[in-house]
Amino acid sequence: PSEDIEFMRDTFYLIALARRYYFLPWDPELAVSIQRAKPEYKQRWPRTDRQRYRINTTIAQNEE
Repeated sequence: PSEDIEFMRDTFYLIALARRYYFLPWDPELAVSIQRAKPEYKQRWPRTDRQRYRINTTIAQNEE
């Protein structure tokens, strides 16, 4: 569904901002961008909607 793609886009945008914050030289505008992006993300994707992607670490047993 397109909503999944939009959620992924918004999530990856936050990840990209975080990577820039940690790995590039200090930029005060970046800090402002992060402070602006986080509440917008939380409003657009409430906690109940943000849990749509999960990683399952259960190892399946092969039955032979």
